[in-house]
Amino acid sequence: KIEEQLAMKNGSNPEDYSAFKKSQASAQQAISVLNDRIEQKDVAIKKYQEMLRDLRSETKLAREKHERELNKLSKEHSFKEQEWLSKYQHLSTELQSLQDVGAMPKPHRRA
Repeated sequence: KIEEQLAMKNGSNPEDYSAFKKSQASAQQAISVLNDRIEQKDVAIKKYQEMLRDLRSETKLAREKHERELNKLSKEHSFKEQEWLSKYQHLSTELQSLQDVGAMPKPHRRA
């Protein structure tokens, strides 16, 4: 009411002043709603960033685990390969020895 009386003293129309105040209140309410939405979006962005960080961390851990498993399998494969190669060479040498002493016939090669 005091602001209304001051507006009248300054030559403003009280109805214009009342409309201005309603408009101002409406604008403040709209600003408040927008600020709330901004805050909600900020919270959502932070949650998304946390989820992304967690996902990256899980992905990194899974990759490291799979790399360790792959290395282990690769080493096991190399070991088995060497083991079989050694057995093959031993058997091949044994077969050659038996063939050399005549205990085992040499295979006939076809022409």
